Amino acid sequence: MLVDGWRECRLGELFDSRKERGRAGLPTLSVTMREGLVDRDDLDRKQDTALSPAEHLLVKPGDIAYNTMRMWQGAFGLSDREGMVSPAYVVLKPRANVDPAFLAQLLRTPRMLHLLWAYSYGLTDDRLRLYFDDFAAIPVSIPGLEAQQRMASGMALWDKAAKVLEKLAANARAEKRALLHRLLPTPTHHASSGKQSRDWQLVRLGDVVDLNPRRPEMPEDGRVTFLPMEAVSEQGRIDTSRVRQYLDACAGHPGFKDGDLLVAKITPCFENGKGALLADLTNGVGFGSTEFHVLRPKGVIEPRLIAQVLQSREFRNRGAAEMEGSAGQKRISADFLRSFRFLCPLDKSQQREICNLLDAADRVAHMFDLAKGAVLREKQALVQRVAGQHAPGEVI
Repeated sequence: MLVDGWRECRLGELFDSRKERGRAGLPTLSVTMREGLVDRDDLDRKQDTALSPAEHLLVKPGDIAYNTMRMWQGAFGLSDREGMVSPAYVVLKPRANVDPAFLAQLLRTPRMLHLLWAYSYGLTDDRLRLYFDDFAAIPVSIPGLEAQQRMASGMALWDKAAKVLEKLAANARAEKRALLHRLLPTPTHHASSGKQSRDWQLVRLGDVVDLNPRRPEMPEDGRVTFLPMEAVSEQGRIDTSRVRQYLDACAGHPGFKDGDLLVAKITPCFENGKGALLADLTNGVGFGSTEFHVLRPKGVIEPRLIAQVLQSREFRNRGAAEMEGSAGQKRISADFLRSFRFLCPLDKSQQREICNLLDAADRVAHMFDLAKGAVLREKQALVQRVAGQHAPGEVI
C-alpha cells in the first residue's frame, strides 16, 4: 500500500521520447558508464562519425539519454546542456511534475536495473536492447514533485562528496607519481642530473626476474585462486574471492604464487596500469587470464620495488610505444619485459626505505578510494531503502 503521496505508474507516464533532430554548432555527447553524458571530444578514445548533425538526436537540459544496448547496465546520463547524441540512443524528455535528477537516481537502483534488464530484448546479454516502447512499460512508484526535488537535492550532496574524494585520490596518485620519479629517476634523467653514484646500478628486468615461470605444484586440497583481468585493479590490488580446483584452472592459464608479479600484456589494460604483487592467494597458488605476463623475482631486488617500477610512467609509456599487433589487440612482448632497464640502489635497506615511502603514498590514495566507496554505498542504500518501501507490488 502506497503512502506519503507516492503513486504507481509506468515510465511512459513520466517521459516522452524526444526525436528532434540535432543541428550544427551543438556539441556531440556520448554516454559513459562512470560519468554519464559527456562531451565526445573529451573521451580518451575518439569516436569519429560520418553522420551529419541533422542525423543525430537533439538533447536538451534535463533530458536523459541512454544507450539502447547497455541501459540495463546503467549506461545513461542526465544532460545539463543542449547537445546532440547518436541516433542509436533514446532521448527521454521528462513530463510535467517529474524531476529528472530524482528519476536519474532512481534508475540506478538495483531493482530498477533489474527491471531495465527484464524489459530488454535479445538472445544473450550482449545483444539485449531496450527501446522506448518497452522502457515505457516498466512499472515504478514516485512521490510528488516537491518530494522528488528534496530527495534529488539530498542525493546530489552525496554525489558531490564522492566527487571531492575522487579528486583527492587523483591528487594523491599524482603526488605519488612525482615521488616515484624523484626516488627512482629514469636512467636519462639520472645521467643528465650529473649525480652519478656507485651505490646505484642500471638493472635489466630480465636479470632480476624469471619471466612466465613454470606453474606451481598443486596444493594438497587442490584449491587455488583464479584471477581474470577484472580481478586485478589499476592500483595494484587483487580480488582473491574466486576459487577453483587446480586441475580446472590450470588448463590453458598461466600459473603463479604468492610473491610473483602480474603485468597485463594487452591494450588498454597495460597502459592503464593493471598489474600486482601477489599475496594471500588460496594455498599461495593461483591461475589467471592468458593476458597476463608472470614475473617471479629472483631475490636480487626487493619485489615491492620491482612492483613500483612496473607501475611507473616510464615503464608504461615505453611499453605502449613498443606494443606489437593490430589495433585493439596490441600486446607487450616478453622481449620488451626482459630488456627493460631501470635504476636501482644496490643496498637492500635503501630499496626497502624507498618502498616504504611509496607504499605510504599508495595507502593515502587508497584511503580516499575507500571513503568514496563508503559514501556511494551509503547513498545507494538510502535510495534503495526509499524506493524499496514504495516499489510496485506487481510481478512481471
